[in-house]
Amino acid sequence: MDQVASHISQQIERGRLRLPGVSSPVVNCRQLGVATQPIPRYRATDDAARLALRSKTPFVLLDSSIAAPAVERWDLEFLKEHLGMSNTVFVSSTGKVKYFDETRLTPGQEASHHDVRKLTMRFAEFLECMAVAARQTERFAPRPQSSCNEPTTSTQRDSCCQPTAAAAVAPADAAAFDSNSQQPPAASDDSAARIASQFGIHSGDVVYLQQGLSNSVGLKIVESFLQFNWKLLAELQRDANWSDLTTNLLLVSMAGAVTPAHYDEQENLFAQVRGAKRCVLFAPDRFPCLYPYPVHHPCDRQSQVDFDNPDLARFPRFSELHGWECILEPGEVLYIPAYWWHHVESLTDSVSVNFWYLVGPPEIAHPLTYQQKISVMRNIEKMLGEALGDPTQLSSLLSDLVLGRYTH
Repeated sequence: MDQVASHISQQIERGRLRLPGVSSPVVNCRQLGVATQPIPRYRATDDAARLALRSKTPFVLLDSSIAAPAVERWDLEFLKEHLGMSNTVFVSSTGKVKYFDETRLTPGQEASHHDVRKLTMRFAEFLECMAVAARQTERFAPRPQSSCNEPTTSTQRDSCCQPTAAAAVAPADAAAFDSNSQQPPAASDDSAARIASQFGIHSGDVVYLQQGLSNSVGLKIVESFLQFNWKLLAELQRDANWSDLTTNLLLVSMAGAVTPAHYDEQENLFAQVRGAKRCVLFAPDRFPCLYPYPVHHPCDRQSQVDFDNPDLARFPRFSELHGWECILEPGEVLYIPAYWWHHVESLTDSVSVNFWYLVGPPEIAHPLTYQQKISVMRNIEKMLGEALGDPTQLSSLLSDLVLGRYTH
């Protein structure tokens, strides 16, 4: 169980794992208690990559140059100098950055139990806050034992104990990275502490910047962005029959940040720029094992299960869960198909950029795919919730419907 994570953690503990271009702390992978297999790795010229796109199967794209200008330039110092004034930053006291939509709170429902705050700050302030938050050193997951052989490349790390022919390609060369590119620019302790205090950020918190890329982010950022490999992106979009590109997010996270399991309703190309992330994916048909929140809940599209301490009495099918995983490094792009669940850990301070595309016109055929079934379920929940006028009544209505008419 969780053999890939076990092995990575062991190598970090022994000091044998060195990630390219990284001088920030490297945290251990969390032990999820979930069986996984490695996500396949392909080059942009491989026919297998196009087949995976069309079949909506995740894979890691190597040597694609999609975000090469960012990989070359977007270290923390560059972003500090050129990123626009106003940035969205999430702060978590637990390390888990869980999305929470306060507009969905029902009358009388409190948001006080939610430990993630949403702030707005300049990038320089974000770096100061990150420096203060990173002073906590007890952020590491348990260091388990492993019987795996010792890998030396990221490809071997992903496929450790679980060989696969699809993982035979080495990762992109990262030798040109500045060895200090992931070290937050130096700041005085007094200055950092003062700024962090203004935002209510403390040692041991996790801060995570998520900023949409637009013309307002800064001229140099825009110039780099325009030099991305848009020709290849257009080819992938056409081959996969996706609709329009809707959003590009710049994601800057500190080591130890976790985005808990959730799914999106758009196709996602997730490009790693600096540092390393562990990405664990679950297929749409694992939906019953992940117990998503109701559509009208502030945590919609996220799992109710605490992966660190799963309540199997309440969520028994979680024990049946299995997934796919990879360690994503600079220059690599992960395809996350729509409706695929993903749990993401920042193993180091990390910079990423994503590309969200609308799902293309559906090809309706019976039986429906599980992605289509999820869409149907969401629409039913929305319509019934609106018809009832109170989404909290939805559970009892559906129970009455199923128990009264569809019990065999």
